[in-house]
Amino acid sequence: LMRNQVCVITAAERLRPTKQTMISTLCVLGPSLLRSSAHVRDVICLGYVVTLSDLGNLGEVLGSLGVLLTLIYLAIQVRHSKNLLEENRKIALSQVYGSRATSRIEDLRQSIDSPYVAKLAAEIEGISEDDYRRNSLLRKNIVHIDNMLFQNELGLVDEETRDRVTRIILKDYPTWEKYGIEANMRVKKWYREHGGT
Repeated sequence: LMRNQVCVITAAERLRPTKQTMISTLCVLGPSLLRSSAHVRDVICLGYVVTLSDLGNLGEVLGSLGVLLTLIYLAIQVRHSKNLLEENRKIALSQVYGSRATSRIEDLRQSIDSPYVAKLAAEIEGISEDDYRRNSLLRKNIVHIDNMLFQNELGLVDEETRDRVTRIILKDYPTWEKYGIEANMRVKKWYREHGGT
């Protein structure tokens, strides 16, 4: 560059084949600001004289902002991961409780279907086989409803299903009491909270 010339530099241009500019905005080099043809001391940018030290400070600020943005991003990722872990925990609990309920329902179904088990259990309880089968069906329904209420506590049941379960509890609870079938605490609590007496 000649000492008495003014030159316009953008980020894509080169001062010399060996030196690239790091200025991202349109800047003007004044002829009096050039120390030598190889070094630039001051740059006029947007009407302000900026020294290389100022550009270094600007780089530090931008670097700090980059670190801050990275930390914010990581905080968001950690929160997202925590939420995913909580959802996975709920799903695992749901599966364990659901498999226990399914096992209990299957036991009750087999006792209803087996004439030998139904007869023996009816004798032990001192009731007829038909009464035993009816009571087992009612118990089976209670186990299923209890499972649905547990799923609801975990936030895994939609509103329509929750309303349907509530209607079933309010309708069937008097029948359970009539035949001496005792519901568990979760079902009893739900019944009282939703208008049962």
